[in-house]
Amino acid sequence: MLSGSQVSGLFGLQFDLGHLGVTYAPTFAPGGAYDAWSLRASTERWPSVRLPVPLAAEIDLKKALSHPPPGPLTLFFGTSARDPLVETVETLGRLARDPSTKAVILRSGGLPLGLARAEELRAAIENLKVSGKSVIFYLESGGDLEYSVALAADRIYTAPQAVLLVNGFAATALFAAAGLDKLGVKAEFFRVGAYKNAPDLFTRTGMSREQREVESSLLDDLYGRYVKRISNARHLDEGKVKSLLDEGILQPGEAVKAGLIDGLAYPDQLEEEAGKLLGTKVSLWKVGTGVPAQRQVRWGSLPRIAVVRVVGNIARGEGERDPFGAVRVAGSDAIVRRIRRAADDPSVSAIVVRIDSPGGDGTASDLIWRELVRARKEKRKPVIASMGDVAASGGYYVAAGADAIFAEPATITGSIGVFIGHFDAEGLLGKLGLNLETVKRGASADLFTPNRPLSEGERKTLQTWVDGFYEEFLLRVAEARGLSREQVDRIARGRVWTGYQALEHRLIDRLGGLTDALAEAKRRAGLDPDEEVELDDEQSVDVDLTDFAGATALDLAPMGMGPRAIRALRLLGEPGTLRAAMPFDLEVQ
Repeated sequence: MLSGSQVSGLFGLQFDLGHLGVTYAPTFAPGGAYDAWSLRASTERWPSVRLPVPLAAEIDLKKALSHPPPGPLTLFFGTSARDPLVETVETLGRLARDPSTKAVILRSGGLPLGLARAEELRAAIENLKVSGKSVIFYLESGGDLEYSVALAADRIYTAPQAVLLVNGFAATALFAAAGLDKLGVKAEFFRVGAYKNAPDLFTRTGMSREQREVESSLLDDLYGRYVKRISNARHLDEGKVKSLLDEGILQPGEAVKAGLIDGLAYPDQLEEEAGKLLGTKVSLWKVGTGVPAQRQVRWGSLPRIAVVRVVGNIARGEGERDPFGAVRVAGSDAIVRRIRRAADDPSVSAIVVRIDSPGGDGTASDLIWRELVRARKEKRKPVIASMGDVAASGGYYVAAGADAIFAEPATITGSIGVFIGHFDAEGLLGKLGLNLETVKRGASADLFTPNRPLSEGERKTLQTWVDGFYEEFLLRVAEARGLSREQVDRIARGRVWTGYQALEHRLIDRLGGLTDALAEAKRRAGLDPDEEVELDDEQSVDVDLTDFAGATALDLAPMGMGPRAIRALRLLGEPGTLRAAMPFDLEVQ
């Protein structure tokens, strides 16, 4: 450095770790030399030196995939947070790019996911392997869902006394007609299509032929691909796999002998097992899935993609919280506002709507659909739909507003149909000694009151209402999917499909998860595939009483009947609303 006729020199050395750093700079000048030191401690994460010791990262998946416990005020005011699955997938992506991480150990004592979202997690694990990382999956306990994810790993270990319910899939449905009859309640529903079986919960005592056909079709697809996956990953004959699944519960030692598991281990032995897999000693470190602070090294703001979530039973309004936690509610008003803000914001390059919903209120679904269409056609924003575990009926209606639809092979979707119901509780009221008297102006002013049956004219009116909505539903889907009205009707009528089957019937565009949908959104927005983007993706988190007091009274009901009862009531919605909801309360175990 020159200053007049004087010359001085500066030499610097900087050493950085993620959140700590030190800089040493000796300065030489005509007046002498002096040293300058600086110490950095920051919450912002800087690029740091790599230690030469091979690292094995360990992630507790059950903890990573669960929302953190809320504080007391959250019970009253709610909160928002990122999707734990998204954070977990992003963390696995960072580990895939980290040259110092040679192995990843994934521990699971149960995964709070459905079958479709489990496939997203499995895809992230497979990406780890493609990047050259060795992957160990440790099952503290688990069933078919956890095992299906574990199959993506290089090695599967389990605890010596673990409970392994690796025994296939089952679907159950509840029927309450006999109970309602004993109470003196008569249920009457109006629908389109024999496959729209949701009302059967209240009108039948057992499965209809159509419902049994659909459930069998779903299970055949899910089970068939599961058996093939085990066969390919574990190098077992498919017949052998089926016979092992038929055993019901496998002892860990038996699972090792059968070739389903690679070995038995305790958690403190996992570091040693990772070293054996890599052929060298490794250092084990536990990894969280929170978003690390990153030092910004570019000028200007990043391109933004808005992720709008439609999660839970679709309802009009803001969507109140269920205190029992049995049902999540997606309020159309809040979702419509979020879509409109994203559509009107010039900094948002594209919108991804993430749907994990069995449907609900038909009108609310239509309002959300309209806002997506406005974003696409009027604001010229690319809109991509990404389906989670379920995106059926009203959930599929919403997806039809997008430019393209992505679903996992195990996603439950379709169920294009609608119904409306009426309950006549006159008999029950009489048994209870209650008498409801109504004064009205207009023959049908008390159409949805529970103290009288419907007239023939009212029955005709309700069926006409349902038929009209169904026709509009067909036309919306036909336009979105490039199909004729007749083609859609043949695969509609309330029938549900897996994502794999939906692709064959052209109800979706591609198989893939949220990551794939985001990549498509970037492409349609004209962004480079490797360009970094800012995701505007926070979701409201429902808080239930179990966050504070463990189990509730609902959990004391046998065979999960308490949560089923709550879901059944939610299925009906408000009296006088058209219901675009899944044809039955499907639980696959």
